[in-house]
Amino acid sequence: MNIGPKCKQSQEFSVGHGQGQVSNVAIGYSSGGVGGGPLTSASQYSTRTQRSLDDVLSWISYVLAKLHDVQWKTLGYEMSEGQEPDFQKPVFGIHNPNPIVEDVLTR
Repeated sequence: MNIGPKCKQSQEFSVGHGQGQVSNVAIGYSSGGVGGGPLTSASQYSTRTQRSLDDVLSWISYVLAKLHDVQWKTLGYEMSEGQEPDFQKPVFGIHNPNPIVEDVLTR
């Protein structure tokens, strides 16, 4: 019995069925890999897809880590007329984000 390319029969036996008998029934065959023939390319496609997805997720993690460096930070507070800090008027600053943006875009 031919059960397809790259397939191996592991056992043959005869089966009695009613008045007749069926013989040479193959059970427990394996294809020698994931799907054999045409599915091998699907397996390779799946591996490439997984690698691509890993690359995208790695890039996203990198971008999120770099975003912490591109945040406005409180440097202090404006001074009130009495020369006391006015906590209602914070002063913010940010480092030049261009090198970080360039790094993310070229990664």
